[in-house]
Amino acid sequence: MTPAAGAPIYRLMDTKGRVHQASEGAGQVKVFIVTSSGCPIASRYRPQLDRLQREYPNVLFLAVTPGGLAPAAQEFPVLLDPHFVLARQLGASMTPEAFVFDEGGSLRYQGRIDDKFVDFGKARAQPTREDLRVAIDEVRAGRAVSLKRQRGVGCFIEYGAR
Repeated sequence: MTPAAGAPIYRLMDTKGRVHQASEGAGQVKVFIVTSSGCPIASRYRPQLDRLQREYPNVLFLAVTPGGLAPAAQEFPVLLDPHFVLARQLGASMTPEAFVFDEGGSLRYQGRIDDKFVDFGKARAQPTREDLRVAIDEVRAGRAVSLKRQRGVGCFIEYGAR
């Protein structure tokens, strides 16, 4: 899917019943992680994503669970997106998939969290590049993002009919 040109517009409830909307975190870097506990690869990233969120307290992290997928459990809010409103706007095609928006709401990075998973059933012991971390660092420093889009490995999102 192709992402929208600007920041997504949404109003969604999280797994704890709290409503989140696009104006939340205005003026700060936002990271959306499209994920699901039903995807084994996405589930393996849960501890790493929680650590990243703790390391970047001035960055808003939001997980997004599209359609009827089982919501992931994260230390940061997990938005339920039953009608794919946010997932479609982001242009998400799989779980896990990361999206980094700068303070002005421009999409600066879309793709994998890191290069640990080479293919289904093939993983490195440790990643050689932490794409999401690098993108967050570059955006926060006001620099151009070195890799704007990086294909990941995970579970494809089945959108079905609109």
